[in-house]
Amino acid sequence: MSSSGQTLTDGPVISRSTILRLLAGVVLAPIAIVLIVGVASLLAAMQDAAGAALLGRLALGLGIGWAFLAVCLLLALAANSLDESQRPPE
Repeated sequence: MSSSGQTLTDGPVISRSTILRLLAGVVLAPIAIVLIVGVASLLAAMQDAAGAALLGRLALGLGIGWAFLAVCLLLALAANSLDESQRPPE
């Protein structure tokens, strides 16, 4: 405990900037996935199977990363909602 009576746990559990970064990732990742899938389809139509396969795998990896970001955002928001220090006194 510091001299002002505050502990290290005062304030939000997860910082606002972290939540905003997670939110940006959750919003922007599907846009990137759609663009990559579109370019992969274009490459497949141009008979570039290797390039299409590479971009398909990249889109799959981004989809898995997007799901991970969504779960992290959910857990961060849940942790902040359970924080007792942010509630007004009764």
